[in-house]
Amino acid sequence: MANRELDILRDALREHVNALAVDIGPRTPSIPDSLVRAANYIHSVFEDAGLTVSEQDYDYYDQRVTNLLATVPASAGASAYYVVGAHYDTVPSTPGADDNASAVAVLLELAGRLRQARLKAPVLFVAFTLEEPPAHLTGHQGSRIFVRNCENNGDRVLGAIILETVGYTAPRQHYPFLPRWPGYPGRGNFICICAGRHSPSCPGRDRSAAARRTGRGPAWCGAS
Repeated sequence: MANRELDILRDALREHVNALAVDIGPRTPSIPDSLVRAANYIHSVFEDAGLTVSEQDYDYYDQRVTNLLATVPASAGASAYYVVGAHYDTVPSTPGADDNASAVAVLLELAGRLRQARLKAPVLFVAFTLEEPPAHLTGHQGSRIFVRNCENNGDRVLGAIILETVGYTAPRQHYPFLPRWPGYPGRGNFICICAGRHSPSCPGRDRSAAARRTGRGPAWCGAS
């Protein structure tokens, strides 16, 4: 990618993060309007990029919340697809720049750039709501609602890439013992790819959390 293209991408990512973390701030059910504003922003960016957007609404007690589902024209109407997703809510009282506006920004830019791509398989882009407390580990999580809807509709998810906290870097990371034991790099300048043991199509499944460096690029970690 040329320097000019990188500058454009960097500016776009920063604009998305600022819109979510600065202009809106904490995105949590305790501030209902914040989730509505965030959903409206994501919806508009998807639409402006030429994607078809649908809202997967559901009730969280006395509130109406929504997952946003977007497809490029080549993927429209598919019942078997890959998912690329990120949650847009935050831990209460935090602006959530890294967790998780950074990942939503990547989701939005990736979707826009794949608008005209000749994809070998359908892709569904999903912005999930209510992944953080107080809905965390409950049936109200946006991802759980999404999975239940897939099952009810007979859809088949071929694989999923879930983006999470991709905007933070640090010259030195201080891990607790267990994360340090597999050999994750000490510098916080890498992307970690984590795959479950029952995810045979995911990269890194045969690497028992081994880390390697790729020249001047990031260090990649695969977790089996």
